[in-house]
Amino acid sequence: TTPIGYITSYPADPFADTKGATFCYFANANGWILWSCGPDTDEAQGTELGYVTSAATNKVETLYDVSVAQPSAVLIAGQAAAGRAYTYDPTNGTVSPGDVYRVKQ
Repeated sequence: TTPIGYITSYPADPFADTKGATFCYFANANGWILWSCGPDTDEAQGTELGYVTSAATNKVETLYDVSVAQPSAVLIAGQAAAGRAYTYDPTNGTVSPGDVYRVKQ
């Protein structure tokens, strides 16, 4: 039999300001994280989840640490200045600087 393609293309991120930009994804043997850039449209950062310091060697792994329960406090609240959290806050409407994500361990 011939395999049937269930998804013919990656879905576009509705929050991205670049037309056709897709969601970001990171996985390892212990879990995965999928995220949208969120309403602040920061997809120009590519696969860098939110506001991570540039000194990090692998920015996603800095936030998505599979050795701790997810979503972690760092992923939710961030590690930078106030107002720079990684998680989208719906109480702020579309001005929240956070991202929308889903994790699995």
